[in-house]
Amino acid sequence: MPKKVASRKHLTRQEKRDLDIEIGFLEGIVHRDPGYVDALQLLGDDYTKRGKYLSGLNIDQKLSGLRPRDPLVFYNLACSLCLTRNFEEAANALEQARIGVRVRLNTNIDPLDLAAGLKSDDTLSLTGIFRLSPLTGILNPQYAIRFADTPGGDVGNHQLLQLQVRTDTTTGLTTVRYLLQDFDANTISVLGEAPVAPPAGADEILLNISRPSTANNNFVGSFAYLTGGITGPTTAFAQTGQMFQGENFVRAEFNISDGVLAAVPEPESYAMLLAGLGLLGFVARRRKHDIA
Repeated sequence: MPKKVASRKHLTRQEKRDLDIEIGFLEGIVHRDPGYVDALQLLGDDYTKRGKYLSGLNIDQKLSGLRPRDPLVFYNLACSLCLTRNFEEAANALEQARIGVRVRLNTNIDPLDLAAGLKSDDTLSLTGIFRLSPLTGILNPQYAIRFADTPGGDVGNHQLLQLQVRTDTTTGLTTVRYLLQDFDANTISVLGEAPVAPPAGADEILLNISRPSTANNNFVGSFAYLTGGITGPTTAFAQTGQMFQGENFVRAEFNISDGVLAAVPEPESYAMLLAGLGLLGFVARRRKHDIA
């Protein structure tokens, strides 16, 4: 199923026409069969792409009744609730999704002036806390935190530094991986990897990428397990990642399951979402479902 996103680019006239045709077709299917889950999921995605957030919310609410145990459904419901500014309900939906995301960004810059961006002369520390839930249902599911740089506009990333919890759907092994993807060189380097082996009673995992000094471009990846909110010993990977390679700013992001991103920070949403969900720079993104 295509990803549903809170679109930040303007659709072309042709894209709008194509979406309207697809929406009309799917509405006809859903009218004839209101319980057709695959069609509802596609329709919900298209509504949000078209900017029809209330219609998308209505679809996600129907899906939550049809699929009460599907975490993807409740994640998408949280996205739609966020887009319609129902922040408290969005937080509840995230809890039902059992994603349990809490994201924090610490820097040496004024948090009220995040529009200036995260520059090469800043110290940075990005933390994500995720519930230790099984990752199933899609190819190599993951959740992660990451820094990415870009030359600006829609050109794309140069480097992407990511710390992820990932399950290999072939082997079933879940690991913490620290990796650097260089889009210019078309390479991916695994800087460190460790099996997920939480101590008895642990219910969350903390991921952190830090740049503790501006004297160099070294970013340290580390993780720790939490038990009842208490953080245990930290494991840091020996090999550091490098950013600011030809760029002087980065974005902080978190990633869930299938490459769906939410940039941290988004200046226009920063204050609103701190007050609402408490997730720094959360920008609603739909996650795709596997549809045969």
